Amino acid sequence: QGRTFSVHRGVALTAGLEGFRTATDLDPEYARASSALADSDVMLCLWGYMSPEECWSNAIPASRKATQIDPDLSETCHTRGIIALLYENDYQLAESQFKKAIKLNPTNTQPRIWFGLFYCLYFQDNLEEGLKQCEIATINDPLSGYAHNCYALALIYVNRLDEAEKESIQGLKLDPESLFSHSLRSQILTLKGNFKKAHVEARICLKLAPKGTQFMTYLINIYLKTGKPELAHKMYAQVEKILKKDNIQPSYAAIGASLVGEKERAMQLF
Repeated sequence: QGRTFSVHRGVALTAGLEGFRTATDLDPEYARASSALADSDVMLCLWGYMSPEECWSNAIPASRKATQIDPDLSETCHTRGIIALLYENDYQLAESQFKKAIKLNPTNTQPRIWFGLFYCLYFQDNLEEGLKQCEIATINDPLSGYAHNCYALALIYVNRLDEAEKESIQGLKLDPESLFSHSLRSQILTLKGNFKKAHVEARICLKLAPKGTQFMTYLINIYLKTGKPELAHKMYAQVEKILKKDNIQPSYAAIGASLVGEKERAMQLF
């Protein structure tokens, strides 16, 4: 149940987190649940629903516990790799843990995606290996909307937009209620200049995540590209309102500020 919610991303991650907490309460020695608990904390932070301080104070002990219970489980190695990559900046350890996780369970989508998309593409700029790993994830699990969406992200990174669109359409078809699916569709449609449909997808994202400053930034960009600066500034005002109240996703607020010409404010937020 926790995994079902967590792959949707956004606010659904909170429901996933509760599922994993219930699992660890029922069985404190359940390594997969402790590992998934750590994964959820990290993703909540990346999506802007948890501060980095809270994230790591929760995720590191949960990962450590999972490793103590079963150090040779694909899931625990994967989680250890995430912490090495994002918190410790230990790229060698991250690579070894992701590769170990894949070797232990070649069909486990998560470590293959994290190794291919995040480590190879985003951190190492290893385009060939990154694309290869993301594509393998879709071959291993062709019914996973999450896998197709992540492969689409990889294709966006190398500017293969037609292929990315094909994968994102498949991802949305397989997982039509996923915030991740609609977010990705909005990004690709914007990049391809289909602003009308991109606007529809961004609005769906905001309906699913009303405080999602990330998606407000999508709309700011769309409004500016379609000659509607007044709507862009109005949307940015909403971003600032949310930021003052909840202090979530300041990086996206900074992007929004930059888009509307508030350069000094953008530097403050960064």
